[in-house]
Amino acid sequence: MKGLKDFKKKFLVVTLVTAVTFSGINLPVTTVNAATAVAPSVLSFVEQDDSTCTIKWSSVQGATYNVYKAKSRYATYNKVATVDTNSYTDTAYGGEYYKVTSVVNGTESSMSLATSYEIETFGYNTNIFEPTDNNSEIQSYINNVYKTTESGQFGSDRYAFLFAPGTYSDSLNVEIGFYTQVAGLGLTPTETTVGNIRSKAEWMKGRKYDGAVTIMRYVTSGVQ
Repeated sequence: MKGLKDFKKKFLVVTLVTAVTFSGINLPVTTVNAATAVAPSVLSFVEQDDSTCTIKWSSVQGATYNVYKAKSRYATYNKVATVDTNSYTDTAYGGEYYKVTSVVNGTESSMSLATSYEIETFGYNTNIFEPTDNNSEIQSYINNVYKTTESGQFGSDRYAFLFAPGTYSDSLNVEIGFYTQVAGLGLTPTETTVGNIRSKAEWMKGRKYDGAVTIMRYVTSGVQ
């Protein structure tokens, strides 16, 4: 994991300027009052100088919390801790991702959104996919994004799909809408292989400027 963590840091430093348009805004931790277990929200992430990290989340009334950890954003999350406060410090941090559930009266909520070094740096709309991710979850996320960006010519959302070096499923179908970047993170295009990347050429149904609009919509590089 140390090698992967170092790779991520180098990539993030190099691309910080170009990816700033995808970054999110950190919100203050708030308290959610609930009679039943609900997924915590507003997760924040801080990496410490001693190779530990601390995550924080919104409080849920009367809850304890389970903390889950995964090697990549869409991989399998395994429980690593149960805490009774709305923060957790991981002393075995190696560049992973985290999710949290609340437990109220023995009932566990669904998982929160993920948090990590990359998410804290770039925001939720920048996705760094990895070969260890679950292919069906990658596909589901891309499909949901495409539903809003396919015809979002004047929308405000911005997305980046960045694929770490490796080979992804042949069945993975990456359809790209407006304001969406797709890139492989290898040194050469052959280091990152993705099933299918598609931009729809007839979005305007045969109108005069179909081709020009398609060019403006999609940029794909560094991936085969």
